[in-house]
Amino acid sequence: MSDRFATDLNLSLIMLNRLLFSLAFTFICTCVPAQNPVPFTEATFHKLIGRFMKDPVAFFDKDCTADFVGIGVTGKRGSRENNREMFRSFVCVKRDYNDLLIRQYGSTGVMTGKTTSVYQRKDGSTFTHKDYWTQLFVWQNNAWKMAGYQATALDNREAAR
Repeated sequence: MSDRFATDLNLSLIMLNRLLFSLAFTFICTCVPAQNPVPFTEATFHKLIGRFMKDPVAFFDKDCTADFVGIGVTGKRGSRENNREMFRSFVCVKRDYNDLLIRQYGSTGVMTGKTTSVYQRKDGSTFTHKDYWTQLFVWQNNAWKMAGYQATALDNREAAR
């Protein structure tokens, strides 16, 4: 085999390798399905909130994004860790939802509504909390995750409307 033939063969194999890589890359990019979210519905929301009601600490671990941010009725911003710690001191024993509005924009779900919640502290005492809120969910790793919320406290007169 001549040196020129070996060089030409080597160059041909390199070009063939590049072509095969390009074809494989194109196939993967166009034929492998993207993460398409399941519809974000009221049932989806209630399933997530059911997990919150059962175990709020686990909810913040498993059902929230790592960069989750919540802004409570006091206006204070809290992380996933802050919320997890807060719910170690009390649990939500009852929650009623009203005026739910559910929207989905691609892989983002947005919910707004009014809630009356009854919480129980570790000592057994309870308190009621009424608020308007907006919650933001994103489709991440084939599941809906809460990315954030903002709540505004209501007084009893407004909550009764």
